[in-house]
Amino acid sequence: MTVSIIIPIYNVEQYIERCIISVINQTYRQLEVILVDDCSPDNSMSLARQLVDKSTNKEGLTFKFIKRDENGGLSAARNTGTENATGDYLYFLDSDDELPINAIELLVNQVKIHPDVEIVMGRMKAFPNDMPYYNIDRYKDSPYIKDNLWLREHFFTTINTLPTNACNKLIQRDLIRRGLLTFKPGIIHEDQLWMYYIAKKVSRMAFVFEPTYNRYVNPGSIMTTLDYEKESKNWGIIIEEVCKSFDEPLYHHQLLCYFFLFLRLYEPKRKDTKYEKLYQVFKSLLWKAGYHKIVLYLFFYKKLYFLKFSTRFKNKINIFISGFFKKTSN
Repeated sequence: MTVSIIIPIYNVEQYIERCIISVINQTYRQLEVILVDDCSPDNSMSLARQLVDKSTNKEGLTFKFIKRDENGGLSAARNTGTENATGDYLYFLDSDDELPINAIELLVNQVKIHPDVEIVMGRMKAFPNDMPYYNIDRYKDSPYIKDNLWLREHFFTTINTLPTNACNKLIQRDLIRRGLLTFKPGIIHEDQLWMYYIAKKVSRMAFVFEPTYNRYVNPGSIMTTLDYEKESKNWGIIIEEVCKSFDEPLYHHQLLCYFFLFLRLYEPKRKDTKYEKLYQVFKSLLWKAGYHKIVLYLFFYKKLYFLKFSTRFKNKINIFISGFFKKTSN
């Protein structure tokens, strides 16, 4: 079984050696390593080529170096890698992160145990400080899931949520091809939107509770230099798109999950004019779904947003939504 590791590369000459060496040293050797040059302005690609050329530990590994015609961002680079992959499973690796030496072997072992599995998710460690939302230990009682309803419930929720990052997941290539599941170019938080569509398609998932990915929170990375207004605009794009795709089963989970994100991340004071449009969309969807009390709260919350006591309305909505998820997950 071949695993295609897709590594988008852009302006990471400080970290690329760590990343490439961790791939070359993997204990699992049936790897197709796809390095996508997203028109990087530094020496990242030349350093990567040198490391590969000089390595004496390439048995079983094949390398593909692909240069995009223009810089398209992380989503476009991942899509390019996916288009050129031939492996049975895909694995996305950011070029400023690294893999523990046995990462792919641990994930592949679950495929051997469950040959029909579509996604295998490992445990991610974050440096310098581990982050609780990467922890999957709460699922130790359910190491293999064969139920799309369960997966929807745990992706479309504001509590006990499954990690939505694209990295650190062994993903069946046929699942991606059948569902035409590509990343939306030109946005940040692209993983959130991508996993929304993945969750609708996937029915079989396994977990590995040992660390299979080391994520580094580096100064200057996209996630550490987010602009307040830019982040708001991008969440607006994501939320607007998913609002058109809510479906059964668990329509209400999807509606409330993304309304919660709208309320938390996309506030009236933000300058992006999409706010008013999304406000009207949620007002209509919530009313039709029977959440009349929330619609009234939403109306007062918007009107009284700039007054201190308006936070009470927001808190009541959050408590209601959290209570709904707790009730339905018991």
